[in-house]
Amino acid sequence: MLKISKALSPIAAIVIIIAIVLALTIAIVGWVIGIWSSISSGTELLKIMPDSYIDVANRLIILHVKNEGGAAAIIYRVEIAGLATATAYKSDSVTSALREVHIEPGDDLTLIIPITSGSLTQGAIYTIKVYTTSGNVYATQVVAR
Repeated sequence: MLKISKALSPIAAIVIIIAIVLALTIAIVGWVIGIWSSISSGTELLKIMPDSYIDVANRLIILHVKNEGGAAAIIYRVEIAGLATATAYKSDSVTSALREVHIEPGDDLTLIIPITSGSLTQGAIYTIKVYTTSGNVYATQVVAR
């Protein structure tokens, strides 16, 4: 007995393979874009620049901060570890009212923060902690000059 079977035509097979490859490509691209956007826009990422210091004579913290994250950062407190806590000011006005400081993604600014208590030693290295409303704490060491 002769068995006759029909095979799929080569053109139909190529169309099915192209459809599967296209569907997989779209799924993989969507997955990669989803991961990338969650990494790049999840939270703020503050970097305290190395030109930051403590001005002993005027009792000020001069803090150069850059937001390298994908979300705005709101700084509500800055402290010298074990010495003093202060609320941040923007550098345009040291005499303005105490307030939170907003730093948009990609922006950098210099904060001028008055030190209200504690004694400072010129040449000493102090640990500065910056607190954001999202719950992050960024610490760095600065020199008093």
